[in-house]
Amino acid sequence: MKKRTQILILVFLILVIMGGGYYFLMKMEILPVPALLKSMPIVSSHLSPNTSGQESEVNKAIEESDQLKIELTEKNEEIQKLNNELKALQKTLEESQNEQADLQEQALQLQEQIDEVKILRSNKEDTYKNLSEYYSAMKVQDAAAILAQLNDEDIIGIFNEMESETAAAILQNMDRSRAANLSKKMLIPGTI
Repeated sequence: MKKRTQILILVFLILVIMGGGYYFLMKMEILPVPALLKSMPIVSSHLSPNTSGQESEVNKAIEESDQLKIELTEKNEEIQKLNNELKALQKTLEESQNEQADLQEQALQLQEQIDEVKILRSNKEDTYKNLSEYYSAMKVQDAAAILAQLNDEDIIGIFNEMESETAAAILQNMDRSRAANLSKKMLIPGTI
């Protein structure tokens, strides 16, 4: 009987070792867990891999992915909005540059006109100066008669280039109403 007990213990030990090895291989997920063991709550909790942790990580990853997609969509919309604003600003800038170019062209044209007016005015002043010398050399009555035939602006321009005594003498020999009218105009600054 002793032999039998020893064999029985030996068989039992072999079965325990084999069972432990099988358990180890199932725990390491090398061998699949049989359906019978999965249905046993105590055994299945020890043998089945911890899927709840993995599932929660997968769920977190899915949620994070969904959140990132939402953020990406929002950022794309924001980029589109900024691009539209940029296009509008570029259009405004282009319009402003065109307006500035037009204004610069107008400014150049005005400057040319001003330069022409200055040249004309300078020429006119030179002419008034020359004429004032001629009329100053004439007899006062003759100069008054000739000047009376000119327009008021030209008479005032010539008088401005004359000495005041000569201009006064010529003015005195002109028609009184015309002389008064010329005097009123000479009181206004910038008449010529």
